[in-house]
Parts: sequence; structure tokens; C-alpha cells
Amino acid sequence: MEPKRGNTIYVKGTNMLTEKLCQEAFKKYGNILNMNLEKDKNVAFVTFDKVEGAEAAIKDMNKAIIQDVRLRVSFARRQPLQEGPGDSSSPWADVSFNRTKPRHQDKRSVLSYKEDEDLFSS
Repeated sequence: MEPKRGNTIYVKGTNMLTEKLCQEAFKKYGNILNMNLEKDKNVAFVTFDKVEGAEAAIKDMNKAIIQDVRLRVSFARRQPLQEGPGDSSSPWADVSFNRTKPRHQDKRSVLSYKEDEDLFSS
């Protein structure tokens, strides 16, 4: 199984994770295209312009302590597409667009019953 890769990282802070803290901590790893912060969960998603920036940020910043905040850093489970149908300025827009499309073909056949048939009698 191939390890996760992508240009979006998941950042979990032990307390008070802020946009300013994330911006300062991760700007040295490359151009940040997008940052989504969930303050109530102390979680951020940071999208870099290059995969190498995300990889370096994970390597250097996982388990680091920045301004009294211990960080857990890993690749985000869902990675935004950089090119797609919407070609939006927000990389996450394409993720929501692609989630509506089926990703597999269901090979099961449809089984139907007659309306007057009693399925539960023996």
C-alpha cells in the first residue's frame, strides 16, 4: 500500500490553535494556497502549492511545540484536486464537486419482489 501523499496537511493543536500561529509556523515550507481553521476543535488544514512543502512541514513540525502549543501534523485524509471541473480558486471546491460522482460501478443485480408476496411466512 502506497503511503499517503498530497499537498494538504492536517494540524492538530493541544490548545488555542490560531490562524496566525499556523501561518507563522508553516510559511517557511512554501506558498500556502489555502488554510481552513476549526477553532472549536483546534484543527487546521493547510494546503501548500507543492507536495514537497507538505512533506517537509510534516517531517519538521510533527510533535513540535510552537508558542506553548504542541502540534500533531500529518497528511490530510482527503486531498483537494488542483485541477478540476470547477478550476476554482479554492482547492476544496473541487473536493466537494468530486464527492457527488460515484467512484465505482455497483455490480450487484437488482432483486425485486411481487407486492402480494409474503416474505416473512415460512
